[in-house]
Amino acid sequence: MKKAVVLLSVLSVHMVLFAQHRQVKIAGSVGVENVNISVLNTRYGTSSDAEGRYEQLLFDRTKPVDLLYTCIGYRDTVVSLTPRMLQHDSVGISFVMRRMDYNLQEVGVSASRDFYRTEKAASIADIGFWGDRVLVLEQRKGKSELVVVSLEGEREAQCAFDSLYESIHVDCLGDYILVGAQHCCQDYSKSNAYKKNKA
Repeated sequence: MKKAVVLLSVLSVHMVLFAQHRQVKIAGSVGVENVNISVLNTRYGTSSDAEGRYEQLLFDRTKPVDLLYTCIGYRDTVVSLTPRMLQHDSVGISFVMRRMDYNLQEVGVSASRDFYRTEKAASIADIGFWGDRVLVLEQRKGKSELVVVSLEGEREAQCAFDSLYESIHVDCLGDYILVGAQHCCQDYSKSNAYKKNKA
């Protein structure tokens, strides 16, 4: 009888440990493609497909988990899951990402001379303010070129890209993001290195 109790205890502990380490599938829809879904404080994450659907596996059921949903032009969303919620083999999380509202005031701009003139066969796709510099995104023959211009209109630096980008976004850290129809590019190192060299 004593051996049976010990055997049952060992088996029950083994089953509890096994249940805690099974994978949990998180799946759902966010209504938007290319939404980044990150498991905070880990290196795990995924992104939504063209229909806004996604799947992510979690490997630890014993700790609370925070999922961060981000996408350019939409509000960031955090969903928290408790260990109790993670006891199921799959958890469904679906919602529609909310667009970011920008309440911008009307701005009047005037100049007495041309501030910046593109080279021939180029057009200006977008302009962004980057600290005390202006970023000018030029397009020519299916390619893009980013030009850094001083506030006096002098060309200070430029970088050519083989991809066609349509707009510039400068984030809260001062890094810029080039956005195109097919993809986007965020530059961390060049912007910070350029700022350090100019200081």
